[in-house]
Amino acid sequence: REYIGDIFPTALSLGEDLCFNLSYIPRIDKISLLQYPVCRYMVDDQAASLSAKKRSDRIFVAMRLYRRANAFFEKLYPDTRSGYEVTRTKVVTTFLDELCLLGMADISNGDDSQKEGVSYTKDEYNRTVKKYVRSIRRFRKQRRRDIDVKAPDHKMIYLAASARQVWAVKLLIRLRAAVVRSRDRLMSKKNAGLTDQA
Repeated sequence: REYIGDIFPTALSLGEDLCFNLSYIPRIDKISLLQYPVCRYMVDDQAASLSAKKRSDRIFVAMRLYRRANAFFEKLYPDTRSGYEVTRTKVVTTFLDELCLLGMADISNGDDSQKEGVSYTKDEYNRTVKKYVRSIRRFRKQRRRDIDVKAPDHKMIYLAASARQVWAVKLLIRLRAAVVRSRDRLMSKKNAGLTDQA
């Protein structure tokens, strides 16, 4: 606690964990790894969390975090470039995560059915998908060899975005959303069955 002090950026609701780590790590002498889980992480694709809500500044936040992470590696490890590839990949996976969230979003006709902060009109949706595809292409053009996307769903979306196939990106993110929703329904039924048995 004495090392943490007041460095956690409570004013941020996106990327605050990375900002905290970049400030915290230089203050300590060693890090220990625990071989068992000590908390549960809630993955919420249904836009209930702050990170899942619709916002227009995500690309700018991702780029700001990328610059901060690069400055961190430059200062701590001036003789190696191994960390830079990680931060470049992180920016691209942030864009891909955003596209996956878009796939989960509701699309309305712009009438009263639109849910504030969660759903998109068709025009908004199309513009936002194109914006992320452009960002991925621009980033890939500059730093292609340093980007290593691992997750299979991310890989497919990344390839479609790199080829400027916006229609394919839209298809893939909606297909992924359908798979996620189907998996969640199956898990809910399974958990309900376990509860009934107990």
